[in-house]
Amino acid sequence: ATEISLAMKRGRISRFAKKGLTMANSDNFHPFNIAELNSSLGTLEFESSWKKSKKLFENSLVKPNDNVLAQAEWISHREGNFLKVNPSDFDVENSFEANARNSSENGEWQHAIDYAKLWFLDMPFSRGAIIFGSQIAAYNMDNHDEAAYLYKAGLTSHPQDPQMLNNLVYSLCLRNRIKEAEQFLTKFPSLENISITNRICITATKGILNFRKGFLEKGREFYYQAIEKASAMKNVELANLAFVNYLREEYLSGSNVDAELVSKLRAVEKTSKNSTTQKIIREINQLKA
Repeated sequence: ATEISLAMKRGRISRFAKKGLTMANSDNFHPFNIAELNSSLGTLEFESSWKKSKKLFENSLVKPNDNVLAQAEWISHREGNFLKVNPSDFDVENSFEANARNSSENGEWQHAIDYAKLWFLDMPFSRGAIIFGSQIAAYNMDNHDEAAYLYKAGLTSHPQDPQMLNNLVYSLCLRNRIKEAEQFLTKFPSLENISITNRICITATKGILNFRKGFLEKGREFYYQAIEKASAMKNVELANLAFVNYLREEYLSGSNVDAELVSKLRAVEKTSKNSTTQKIIREINQLKA
């Protein structure tokens, strides 16, 4: 089961998928002992055969553990009626991830964050728990102090994680905790060890930091770099996200915003499907009013 999951994450064909299916279809194992195997195979089959995938997930839920329940909860929301999972229907210990995802899907944001914290305490090396909870805090509850708190907790086990560090600095800047943001900005690993996407995000975050410090030209320079790099790699949503963050900072600084930028904002508003981008656009429209 572990090999199948790792192969999927690496975009490779598992050496044990066929053997795993033979084991899963036999009656030689207790349902609990092959629950994770059924779950991994169900995930593998999801893109090619919903019928086979659903059957495998249903088998995994006969006697699931917390990981299996969390995976089923996650996959159940990929497509509307693919699989119905309610974590409370299962007597599974430490099902914090499943409950966090279920609470999020039901719009119970604070419950989702609370479960994410328990998920992290149960699995302190799980960066997924921190990213999940902090993004809900930041983007669903607009609570960047809570998001920063969670990112700091995550950095105890992942001290040089570029995504966590970047998002922490960003949240601190939005709360105008500038000195603290600058301290964490120095903790990034060397740029050659960071993916191009993370480098673009860090560049944009340097933009907001400089805007909040009053260095508007320097802030613009960093944002322009981020937008150009994202555009060059044809990552439209990342370029849009950098742009709307930049434009919000222009309005907050009291600058006169060029009509061309306003026109571009309208175009992004019409075409972007990114919920974070649309949220920031709504903030900009309130600033304009």
